[in-house]
Amino acid sequence: MQAERAFVAAPSGAMSLSAVADWLWAFWTDDRAGIKNLLMRLAEREASFERSFSLGEMSISDASALESLPQNCPLRITSANRVEFAHDLAADWARFQQLKAISDDIARWASLASSPLWAGALRMLGQYLLRQKRGDKTAWDVAFAVVEESSSAPLAADILLDALCLDPLAEQFLSERATLLFDNRGERLNRLLKRFYHIATLPNIPDLLGSDPSLNLYLEAQFRKPILGRWLRMAPFLIAHKDQLAELMSLDVAKLCEMWLTTTPVTLAESVPMPYRKGVAELALATARQVQIANITRRYFATDFEKAIYGAALSGAPEIPDQVSAFALEVARRRPLDTSVSAAIAVIRAREAQEHAEKMRTDAEYRERMEERRRGPSFISSRRELPAWPLGPRGKVDRGFRDHCLGTYGSGGRI
Repeated sequence: MQAERAFVAAPSGAMSLSAVADWLWAFWTDDRAGIKNLLMRLAEREASFERSFSLGEMSISDASALESLPQNCPLRITSANRVEFAHDLAADWARFQQLKAISDDIARWASLASSPLWAGALRMLGQYLLRQKRGDKTAWDVAFAVVEESSSAPLAADILLDALCLDPLAEQFLSERATLLFDNRGERLNRLLKRFYHIATLPNIPDLLGSDPSLNLYLEAQFRKPILGRWLRMAPFLIAHKDQLAELMSLDVAKLCEMWLTTTPVTLAESVPMPYRKGVAELALATARQVQIANITRRYFATDFEKAIYGAALSGAPEIPDQVSAFALEVARRRPLDTSVSAAIAVIRAREAQEHAEKMRTDAEYRERMEERRRGPSFISSRRELPAWPLGPRGKVDRGFRDHCLGTYGSGGRI
């Protein structure tokens, strides 16, 4: 609020965090080079867990600079004759200013990614690089390609992915790099979503589980709730790429969908629906449909994987009750398959039959293996297959769906 005059010339529209930091930096330092230098050096020392600095150990020039600090400078001298930052934000943003000065030296700043107290400033650097042009690309794209190829700073690429999804223009920046993210069956996108799950959430431990402090670290990782502002930037990208995401059958996508659908209210006020719940529910259901098709066409998954995918889909029942109900009845084998599912299965089986015929014609080793299998002994079971119960399933139910309905947080009652 005190720095309001620094924002008078701010452009309209979404404001980047790096731009805000630059305006406040000028406000804190009065644009004086000596004060900027002092703040950046102290912030670098603080990143090594040196939280305050003894006046007696400072140089004469630094001590002199402290005597003429601007009124709004976020440094303070304690009664113990030590200097410290007034708040963590100031130290973080001073480190960002230092990173800007070496933004072209990718190897140098990437090596800082392993230090926890540099992570916030590096994410801001990533958002700054997104706005710097390098020919037909941005500085972010150039830096990401370099750090991804480097084995010396593996965390730097992940922190640059954080910058993408935390930016106020996340939907635009993610969409512009959709090809990069979906490449290699979405390997980069899944990395981004894993990190987003934690950097865009807060611990939300149920009261009945919070009595044992020794379990807090585990519980904080398991029970979380969304930071709404960050999710409202990510959700439009996920919904816009629903079909591509569904084909990945990603556990990370399912976790995000289930969290949004189980921790946010259905409505914000009377007749005002919670943003993006319906779109996220459709994404979760589309992902589960892909798993359903894959199971029928003889692709097998771990039970826990299926449980998470199906659980996310069923969590969308308040938004799309008819679609979720129809899906649940199909997977429970109590209703014929949806026509779109049957058509997808037919396409897969036709393609497999064509591939089999082509291999039989051109691959002698494959043809011999198939003929040996055909000539092999066949075992006839002596068990008599009983007819289905009148109110029971018409076939074998996927184990993951069954286990979720019967054993996950009372889901069976909801279904």
